[in-house]
Amino acid sequence: MTALLLILVGTVTAPAAEPPRAPQTVTVEDRPNDAGTGLKVTWELSPDDTPDQQPRKVLEYHVYREVDGERAAEPVAVMPAGNTQFDDGDCSSKSAYRYFVQAVGPD
Repeated sequence: MTALLLILVGTVTAPAAEPPRAPQTVTVEDRPNDAGTGLKVTWELSPDDTPDQQPRKVLEYHVYREVDGERAAEPVAVMPAGNTQFDDGDCSSKSAYRYFVQAVGPD
């Protein structure tokens, strides 16, 4: 009787998880009584931001800001899962701003 021994060397990787869905309805409002230096950014939670789901599919939200439409959007904040607001106090009344919010899950 002949026996065959096969040894495989390597790593096994799990398939990549689907990224969380984007938050909904991002809005920007002027903060009153601050001479135009602040904006309030709000959003509806990602449909995947459910605290009872384990493991959590959304860990945090990354907030990006574009200034005057001339530069690429840059990160301005990281907010925890379950949060729906960011107050940007670093604005100028002479500039136009556009915000993007991304739901981020585990790597």
